[in-house]
Amino acid sequence: MSPRQLAPGVIEIDTLLGGWKETTAGYLIGTGAPVLVETGSQSSVPAVRAALDELGLGPGDLAGIAVTHIHLDHAGGVGDLAAAFPDAPVLCNDQGLYEFAAGDGRDVEPFAVGSLLAPGMRALEVGGICDDDTGLLLDTAGGTLLFADALIVWDGKLAFVPNFLLGDPEEDKRNMLTAFARLLDEQEFDNLLFAHGDPLIGGGHAALRAFVDSGGWTAGDEVFPH
Repeated sequence: MSPRQLAPGVIEIDTLLGGWKETTAGYLIGTGAPVLVETGSQSSVPAVRAALDELGLGPGDLAGIAVTHIHLDHAGGVGDLAAAFPDAPVLCNDQGLYEFAAGDGRDVEPFAVGSLLAPGMRALEVGGICDDDTGLLLDTAGGTLLFADALIVWDGKLAFVPNFLLGDPEEDKRNMLTAFARLLDEQEFDNLLFAHGDPLIGGGHAALRAFVDSGGWTAGDEVFPH
């Protein structure tokens, strides 16, 4: 599938997890030399490289490769893509840095929650399904929040991931709702991007507020076959 421009400086790439369409997504953020956010799995690399080729991006044209957290459907392609784009540092939450072997030759730059990964891209705490699950606040199109596994879209609705992916489902969802409420109070945004699910361009703040006020909804196990 061809990459899709959602807003100025925001391009969606279907990373084709396991060959399935519209299951996982990555994003190119920024103009000029953009940052690739989410690589998909290792099997996603051909699709991601094809999309970058289609956009005319060569080995020296990415400013970075950012992973929201070290789950294989989000970051499994890091090694191959870092090799293909050697000038682009890998940007990783410092809570997931242990997953990268010392001395493997990759340029890995850790970031902390609250820090800038690139101009107009800030890491946020989202109370996600693992310690390094990171949200991103993007300074584009009236403000945009990007979620990895803390929030998905299923059956046309905002949702938590299925319970089997959570360590303590009730506590984890309470923590995420608390984090979302804080984002609603502290950040300005109107768009929502997801690693799993269709983006919401416009109306994102109201949609997230309604989700929090309702106590949230949890997707069924069929979302992620196991």
